[in-house]
Amino acid sequence: MSVDETFFKIENQWNLLFFPRQPNGFAVFIIGDHPKSVEESSSIWHQHPERFLFIQALIKKGYTIFTSELFGRHWGSKRAVDYSEQLYHLVYKRALLNKKIHLIAEGSGALVSQSIIKRRPELIRSVLYINPCLDLLAFAKQEEHNKLYYKRFIREFAQAHSMEEDAAALSLSLDQNEFNRTTQYPPIHIIHDVLHKRFPFDQHSRPFTLEAQDKEMQVTLSLHGGGKTFSSYIDPACRFFKKHETNL
Repeated sequence: MSVDETFFKIENQWNLLFFPRQPNGFAVFIIGDHPKSVEESSSIWHQHPERFLFIQALIKKGYTIFTSELFGRHWGSKRAVDYSEQLYHLVYKRALLNKKIHLIAEGSGALVSQSIIKRRPELIRSVLYINPCLDLLAFAKQEEHNKLYYKRFIREFAQAHSMEEDAAALSLSLDQNEFNRTTQYPPIHIIHDVLHKRFPFDQHSRPFTLEAQDKEMQVTLSLHGGGKTFSSYIDPACRFFKKHETNL
């Protein structure tokens, strides 16, 4: 299957836009946390066969897809959130799309998605989380067990948020959960590998799901065992998106 795509640069960040041959009118914004996830002529979605199968399946269903390198290790920074909103408006003007988009957020991309939902809930149709980071403080405490990892994380967090490292460590002790201050929630589906070690299920998706139940949010959860490939997320993603496209 050939793929229509274009790479473009804004504010020194590479972005990637996939165009379907037969658009269904809906867009998917993928927010990751991988350094150099999009480069001048390639991306993590081209380099990994399973990820490319995932993208191809969504394109075949008619979805317009866009993603960005988004400053690499952004750790949910305001800069990354501002940039995401700017990118949304550019893509929306460029293609004939429904105003409300689907989000796919992987890892710490979930932190950016939470801020977007808080800021512009009217633009989000649904959210799919894949092995998400939903509690920065829990992650920081996990990294403390290895001084090298913790020092690297604090350095990345400080750089992403334009602050000194001492201030970054203090900031992490404060409430980082944007959903505590959000009153309007889109439907959310979480896919979590129970063997995922970087953002363990019991520290991120499980507490989030329990809190969501208390707030009567539309949150569903799928647990996957080890060895599942990225392409195995195709059917759950497509079913979830389709379910929330009846109300335009």
